Amino acid sequence: MGHFFVIGGGELQVNFIQVVKSLGYITHVFDYDCNCPGKNEADYFHLLSIDDIEGIYKIALQYHPLAVQTVATEMGNVTACAIGERLGLRNNSLETALNTTDKSRMKKVCNANNILTAKAIVLQKTDISDVLLPPFSFPFVVKASDRSASRGITLVNTQQEFMAAYEEALNVSYNKIVLAEEYLQGQQYSVETISSDGMHHIVAVTEENTNGVPDFVETRHLMPARLSDVEYDKLKLFVFKVLDAFHVKYGAGHIELKYNSGKWSIIEIATRMGGWRDEMAKLSMGIDYLKLIVDSAIGNPLIIQPLFRKYAIVRVLVNTAEWKKYLHFKSLYSQCMYDDSVKCNGESFQATTLMETKGRYYLVAEDEKLANYFMED
Repeated sequence: MGHFFVIGGGELQVNFIQVVKSLGYITHVFDYDCNCPGKNEADYFHLLSIDDIEGIYKIALQYHPLAVQTVATEMGNVTACAIGERLGLRNNSLETALNTTDKSRMKKVCNANNILTAKAIVLQKTDISDVLLPPFSFPFVVKASDRSASRGITLVNTQQEFMAAYEEALNVSYNKIVLAEEYLQGQQYSVETISSDGMHHIVAVTEENTNGVPDFVETRHLMPARLSDVEYDKLKLFVFKVLDAFHVKYGAGHIELKYNSGKWSIIEIATRMGGWRDEMAKLSMGIDYLKLIVDSAIGNPLIIQPLFRKYAIVRVLVNTAEWKKYLHFKSLYSQCMYDDSVKCNGESFQATTLMETKGRYYLVAEDEKLANYFMED
């Protein structure tokens, strides 16, 4: 059926590679790690870094792939769009990829299109002594412009915390750009979308929770989110406006939002799937999100038809207390637990980024009462 390039062979890409293969395509996986999980899933494995655009492009000229895609990495998304744009494939433009991976560029697009978002300033300095306090009051958020998974993000309350947070964000940032941003109140949500030829669809809305200040590491998510019809209708209009503003034409979208006082505001947007969302969509509604991404890339019709409605919860082991909660659910609700990837043996720990967590697991509830219980802190 043709060659399909998957940029990145990490753990979060494995399910996507499997879906692409199951649909009959010849899979090519690119990664700098010769021991990455995706290597053994691929028909062809290429030992190249996912940011090696020219190297991957040369191989594309040899195999003439039908699609170049990624589902889990920011840099992989930039590479996929850069190559796809050159080859005339069904990818978003490189400009769109850059605007949805760099938070400083996101702010410019939002402000130019009157999209409600937190006020922010760019702190593009390398000498900490040159950095001034932003023109809004404490507390505010300091974040690396081009990182995800809660890396390089801190809520600061004092000048001393600000300086420390700036140095941390600068150290982890690839482009050495740091943002200071107003801290928005309200419940946090994320929206998974799929687009084809500029037509947008909402796949699912997730209610998000973090461990709060100062690190904001994701702890538990619920799909579908507990929203009223009015809230959802406002959300849909807002999300489609965001996608159009960023000129999204194809593929998955992952948009993080806050809702407060009847208004939606955007935190950030990525033109890739959010982590764990494929599994949550399958458990919650029977929707194969990964297949939708393939269909958009190939040009097949998008069929988004929920087969059922359940509540899917993912809980992340961010600390020892969360591990004890996992043991509790496992002892009483093992029939509701799926895809357990817990890597804790009882040791005391406290994660400050998503990369430091000790795994995650899914819970499925038939009714909202049980879902509420599974979502308790």
